Amino acid sequence: MTQSVYYFISSVGMKEQLAMLIQQVPYGRVISYGALAERLNILTDATTSGRMVGRILSSMWTKERKYDATFPRWRVINKQGVVSTLKLGEKGITQVDLLRDEWVDVIDGKVDMGIYERWFGLGGLPVTHGSLFG
Repeated sequence: MTQSVYYFISSVGMKEQLAMLIQQVPYGRVISYGALAERLNILTDATTSGRMVGRILSSMWTKERKYDATFPRWRVINKQGVVSTLKLGEKGITQVDLLRDEWVDVIDGKVDMGIYERWFGLGGLPVTHGSLFG
């Protein structure tokens, strides 16, 4: 990651930084709240937990953004791979539906993190379950 990109990310608020990180999660992949917190901590020199990331995301989850492809919030799940089955809107669309639309296998409400969390994300660092650096 170049210094200018780091400076840009560091100069905006935490919600905006979190939104930028979520936008980097590729189609058909997922990330855990904890992995997002680790990346946010690197960018902000803060101490943020997965639980705090969940709270921030809840505050950002407005009707207008529920199905916004530029803010794919549905790709964020817990570290065990458990997916919410709550309905996300009037049409009854669930997080499971949105993930399956991206060809993510959701079996019994769970995603295999070993398969779907592995991708090269922020700064080219490999992202794997339970570890920032693979």
